[in-house]
Amino acid sequence: MRKTINNELTPMSSIDSSLKRANILILEDLIFYQEAITALLKKHQFSGQLSYATQLKDAQLILESKSIQLLITDLHLPDGLSIELVKKLDLVKQSVLYQFC
Repeated sequence: MRKTINNELTPMSSIDSSLKRANILILEDLIFYQEAITALLKKHQFSGQLSYATQLKDAQLILESKSIQLLITDLHLPDGLSIELVKKLDLVKQSVLYQFC
């Protein structure tokens, strides 16, 4: 079954508790937004492992070496579009949830 997070706002309280313990990759080139996303996750009792990347090449290395359940990503990055990484690594087939922001 295809898993994605839609573009609708979903209250954190309705997110499956297992996702609150997920391994998450935040792919964002602006540190301010990385910190804001991290603060939001912590505010909602996120207790999983966070990884960070600012470029597609670094994100690819993390996705290939770690078990990531959720990718939160900026669509436009200095070295390309993150949708290309999603397609290249076939994250849907790997059951990795992703959200563009």
